Amino acid sequence: MIGLKEYSENKTPLENFEFSLGNVSEKTRNGYLMQLDQFCKYLGDSPNELYAIESVNQDSRESGDKLALRMAFEDFRKHLIENKGLNPNTAKNYKKALNRFLRANGLSELPRDEGKSVEANDVNLIIKDQIRHLLETAGNDYRLRALILTAKDTGLRVSDLAQLTVGYFNGMRIDHDSRGREFRYWIKPLRTKKTGVNAYVCLGPESIQALKDYIGNNISGPIFRTIASTKGGKMRITRGPRRGEQISRKGSEAGLAMQKTAITNVFINHSRKLRQNGIRITAHSFRKFFLNAWTSQGLKDYGKRYAGKSLGNNDGAYTAKNNGILGGKYKELYDEVLGLEDTRTAEELKRTQNEINQLKTQLIELQRNFILLNRNHIPTVVQALGENQLPAGQMGSLSVLDWQKMQKGKESEN
Repeated sequence: MIGLKEYSENKTPLENFEFSLGNVSEKTRNGYLMQLDQFCKYLGDSPNELYAIESVNQDSRESGDKLALRMAFEDFRKHLIENKGLNPNTAKNYKKALNRFLRANGLSELPRDEGKSVEANDVNLIIKDQIRHLLETAGNDYRLRALILTAKDTGLRVSDLAQLTVGYFNGMRIDHDSRGREFRYWIKPLRTKKTGVNAYVCLGPESIQALKDYIGNNISGPIFRTIASTKGGKMRITRGPRRGEQISRKGSEAGLAMQKTAITNVFINHSRKLRQNGIRITAHSFRKFFLNAWTSQGLKDYGKRYAGKSLGNNDGAYTAKNNGILGGKYKELYDEVLGLEDTRTAEELKRTQNEINQLKTQLIELQRNFILLNRNHIPTVVQALGENQLPAGQMGSLSVLDWQKMQKGKESEN
């Protein structure tokens, strides 16, 4: 038996860092380790030496010592941009790995960068009309329709869409609403690939029908599969320190599980027309749509629970203890929050149309009164209204010709 103190002293700073990465995905873990390694090589120090030096510097009263690591990182960041060709935002992200290393060893982190990301290339939040457009252009492509509607109904990341299986889908709890439509809820939460947070997956009638059409007679295996064999070849790395390097890429066979990169490309390729119009749609756009839709209902915590997003310190105080109502809330608000179908009754549609007609009548009356009050400035008013003129422009007001005649009459009197 060893004491707690002896146990902690038996770990090196690098081992503490590696231990702190136990709850992240393998890709994220390898990325952090690679970024820390590159920074240490740039300094010429090992991670353990970096810890020893920074421990002394943080206890020092000299301002130069306290700022040494911050200044060193800024030089390293410039090196990545100028010599390695990295995007400024990518270079700045190396600080996350360094701060995680410091935090894992009980040291103070470097301060966060102020302001927005440099030259950020933000992903657009997709809206329901754009989703409808994507479905219309998808036609009878069952896999594409299933991907779009599942992403829309779950808010899952592509890495988690890729791990969905037919068995998981068939094993979900089934419920129906008052209209007889089918809803499905998790039996076991889906552990997300990126962060390890549980996603309480729910599916609405739109995605369920699309998945049934796509899955067909399959009873096992991944839901989303490759549909054609591809040959291997060379691939050019476009990001990171190895940017521009050519590497070998393995081919794939039809029927295998789609990888997250393949799913990402499906969304990007199908959204090409929207992207050409300046609307940058990716698979992540659907996650943003999902989370924003629940937030707009004042149910931000619920959206995070469904989609497998970490809850903040003040989030989830209610939902964390009441997972039993998550499914009911999803079904109750599905049409309003996520549904693409217009579920209004004929009476509600008629009432809405009447309200629109009343607003049009009020607008015509307002414009008529505006023109009458400003009849001495008719040309200016007509020009200002432009194509927005309503029939009120000809109701009870002077024409431009009459106004000109009236002005000439006033001039002759003078």
